[in-house]
Amino acid sequence: MATYLLTISCDLEHFLDKVITSPMSVTEAFNFEFEKIKATSAQKINQLKADQKRTIAWGAGARGVSFFNIFDLAEEVPFIIDINEKRQGKFLPGSGQKIVAPDLLTSYDPDLVIITNPTYADEIMAHTRSLGVDPEFWVL
Repeated sequence: MATYLLTISCDLEHFLDKVITSPMSVTEAFNFEFEKIKATSAQKINQLKADQKRTIAWGAGARGVSFFNIFDLAEEVPFIIDINEKRQGKFLPGSGQKIVAPDLLTSYDPDLVIITNPTYADEIMAHTRSLGVDPEFWVL
């Protein structure tokens, strides 16, 4: 299956070059980069909605909370997996998706898993596949 990588975090060197070589303030440069990333994400999300893929996300930390509160995906992504047992059974702040254990993957059998933290992408992909599930992955 295909794996998609979308880097939400800005390349610091590129960001600083933009600030130094243009009349933009740091705030304007950050906003410019944020809007580019948001537009790229919106395109992928529109495709996800059009394809009606069975989708789940992995990672209920700050990146996941931010992403799912920027984009209205509660209907398309009803569950967020998190290995932290203290989060399981609760709901993502703001957007309200239920936080579940990884074993839901076997019964939910998603077409797509959105990985909210790229630091753990390889580990999450391996864990998902070890459960006999082989979806596409979108790494934020």
